[in-house]
Amino acid sequence: MTGAFHAAALAAVERPMTTAVGSLRPATILVIGFGVAGLQELATAQRLAAVVEGYDVRPETKEEAASLGAKFVDIGVDARGQGGYAREFTAAEKDKVDKTLTKPRRPADQGSGR
Repeated sequence: MTGAFHAAALAAVERPMTTAVGSLRPATILVIGFGVAGLQELATAQRLAAVVEGYDVRPETKEEAASLGAKFVDIGVDARGQGGYAREFTAAEKDKVDKTLTKPRRPADQGSGR
């Protein structure tokens, strides 16, 4: 299966689930591209109770994401091509997508020192 399936399956079964040892937050999944596989990713992650966001270069796919319960990430890049397909990004569009979709991350936990 795909990455969204595994991440959602491991991170949460229910929306915030409280146990004797603490709380589990639902996984947050970002699906890029709403082709057949991308839409299936959205639906699968949603069924597994993940918080789902998605992005596609074609703005008309916003309705498809919303119909599956996902939040559409709009970064202002329209790369519609002919026949309903996407076209290749220009250099400026590629930079904008990279900067918008890449979040700064905190350093990974170095372990408990055991």
